Amino acid sequence: MLKSNNLTEQIIQGFTILRFPLAIFVIMQHHNFDIDWDAVNTWTQIENLAYRVLKIVDKVAVPCFYVISGFFFFLNVSEFKYTVYKKKLSKRFRSLIVPFILWNIIAYLFLLCKDIVTGNNTIPEGLLHFDSFMWSFLLFNGGTTPINAPLWFLRDLIVVVFLTPLIYLCIKKCPFIFLSVLIVLFFTFDKSPLYLIYPAQPYTAPLFFSIGSFIAINRHKFDKMHVNVTNTAIISITLIYVICIFLLLYSDTPLLQTITFNFAGVLFTLLLALRIYNTKFCQSLIKLNSTCFFLFALHFLLINSCQSIVQWFIPKEEVLWLFIGSVIINTLLCMFSYYACRKVFPNVASVLSGGRS
Repeated sequence: MLKSNNLTEQIIQGFTILRFPLAIFVIMQHHNFDIDWDAVNTWTQIENLAYRVLKIVDKVAVPCFYVISGFFFFLNVSEFKYTVYKKKLSKRFRSLIVPFILWNIIAYLFLLCKDIVTGNNTIPEGLLHFDSFMWSFLLFNGGTTPINAPLWFLRDLIVVVFLTPLIYLCIKKCPFIFLSVLIVLFFTFDKSPLYLIYPAQPYTAPLFFSIGSFIAINRHKFDKMHVNVTNTAIISITLIYVICIFLLLYSDTPLLQTITFNFAGVLFTLLLALRIYNTKFCQSLIKLNSTCFFLFALHFLLINSCQSIVQWFIPKEEVLWLFIGSVIINTLLCMFSYYACRKVFPNVASVLSGGRS
């Protein structure tokens, strides 16, 4: 059982240790390898099955980040007045908006230089157009992500932060109706007119940010509860999560995907963090949190290089080890870049990391 009976402190510690592991999951999401099941032996097929499981597990990162963001946004807010809102926006301008803009500019310049060197065009009309540059921050090349694709979740988070007065009001006045409406919208988004304009899930950020906000706003009620995350609870949610994963391996049902990625996975991850937060290993992870923004934003530019490196040493049918190797190399390169930048240009590292240290 956890050493502390203060649930808020448990949650703070649990959420804090999750940041670095979830950043690794974000990197995992963007490393993909094709599996040729007919060209491999039985043992390799087992390894490839493990790869597919990891590709399901890593989807938990984004909803968990939104829960954590919502929780910490309202953690120390007793009354959400205009002055508090203004102060929060000012802080988020530095921690979210500035690095979001800078990292997309870096990605834009990176791809522009790549096009110049290779003589190819990242997009048909080329990057040297004002419209291409402006849309690279929102919906690059007619897609649903900015030019630095992993930062789509940060773009959506920025929008939600501006809507926090409405979220706070709804949670204070009618929390269960509000969350229920968001859940219904979340499950039925593909049937709404919005899907025709923006064919991606637009309710992930509002829903999971609001769940984290609900926990923070009602933290005093939770602290009155005596909560212990027992081994039985962990085993139970683990079994549910594992069953969902293996069902998903043999079924592409959208409902099952949503439940597995966003609900069973999130609940398992958060409960596990609450259960193990006081271990020495988890405490050491907190020291790596300052590298997270570089992991989010830089890894996308290094994917092709990292995958090319591991393919020199690992046969193409060994998909699991190609995947693990490329993720490890990418992670290490991002961390090295952060520490080198912090050593040589500490102010630049601070700005690119949103003021995190």
